[in-house]
Amino acid sequence: PRRLSARELLRDAMRLVDHGEHDRAERALEPLTHDPRVAARALVGLSRIARAQSDDASARERLRRALALDPSDLAARVAMADLDWDSGRRDESASLYRSIMECHAPSDYPERVRVRSAQASPQKPKSAPAPLTAPPGVDPHGTEP
Repeated sequence: PRRLSARELLRDAMRLVDHGEHDRAERALEPLTHDPRVAARALVGLSRIARAQSDDASARERLRRALALDPSDLAARVAMADLDWDSGRRDESASLYRSIMECHAPSDYPERVRVRSAQASPQKPKSAPAPLTAPPGVDPHGTEP
């Protein structure tokens, strides 16, 4: 029998995650975190398992590692934004969702990215500086002698 490639092993492990077979998925994903071709995605899979087990701290750490390996990984970026959203970190999630929308075509990311970005706090426009006022008794236009 032919040996499966790292991508095929990752695909099979992610199916186990999708079906809730977390123990088997974790055993399959852990060695893949050492393969640079699939490490970021394997860490995203492990973060999904951690979230399913209500271990958000572990999920966040795995997503940080995934993003350190591949900052452009869409799955990791969406997962981190979702984790921030669900944790009440709306400013962080809004920033990530907007970044995702700027860098990827709408067909590439889930609809919730657009919806949550719109629901999150809007970007605050930079406020204009306060107008300068002259001290009392001084003509602000300099027209008095």
